[in-house]
Amino acid sequence: METLITLMSPIKTTLVLILSAISPLPAIDVPETFHDATSLEWSQRLARSEMSRRGDLLFKDGTPTSRWDYTTGLFALSLSELAKVTGDRETAGYAAKLVTSFIDTNGGIATYKPGDYNIDMITPGRVLLEEYVKTGDDRFKTAINLLRRQLAEQPRTSDGGFWHKQRYPSQMWLDGLYMGSPFLARYGKV
Repeated sequence: METLITLMSPIKTTLVLILSAISPLPAIDVPETFHDATSLEWSQRLARSEMSRRGDLLFKDGTPTSRWDYTTGLFALSLSELAKVTGDRETAGYAAKLVTSFIDTNGGIATYKPGDYNIDMITPGRVLLEEYVKTGDDRFKTAINLLRRQLAEQPRTSDGGFWHKQRYPSQMWLDGLYMGSPFLARYGKV
């Protein structure tokens, strides 16, 4: 486990550890307790630490490199799922702001380029769907429909699977499986 973690970037390490604690199918073998805390308690500590360390840097105007993308979306999704388990409003609020900060007054998504047909850009939409359900904000609905339109037009393999990106013809990547389809399923329900 230590070797795996040292090979991953800090944000990906955070995501793996948070998701391993709240996932119904454990991603890694986690002991019941470690230094008198459960895996869920460690996940909360890690989430709070990352939110404190990063502050507003990941939000739209946090830095010139802040982007609506896969890692931002997966971090927000991890925090959102953790907050559902713990009821922690601060974590839920951070996750929501992380995604909604990219939505402009007309429902446009800052830094998002639909014509790239990049399945990575769908991930933050999962948290945005939940924010739409909570608030009914039409800006969010417009942004969600923009993401849905991308998937309607997303190039596909001959078997119907989404290409990972326009620039990678006929390639499906494993992580694409939890980007497009879960968004579409929730979109259909909402």
